[in-house]
Amino acid sequence: MKKKYAAFEFSNSFWAYLNQPIFDRHYHAIFNPRKFCYQYRVQWLEFCLNRESIELLERCLDCETAICEDHLRSLPSNSPSSH
Repeated sequence: MKKKYAAFEFSNSFWAYLNQPIFDRHYHAIFNPRKFCYQYRVQWLEFCLNRESIELLERCLDCETAICEDHLRSLPSNSPSSH
């Protein structure tokens, strides 16, 4: 399993290395493949961490919303017609 993952990771980072926008003024191309691979891994881990954090926060928000809605349903209504 680890070998498959390593091959997948290498192929993705190598493809990204080859597709760098070399002549773009706003992009700093990295010509050292090892340094690029390191930067690629760091950026990928940051992306995964941010994605997981967002998903966790969304789940918490959904739970809080459901709890609040249940609480509001359990409260007696204060409609003007009951007076």
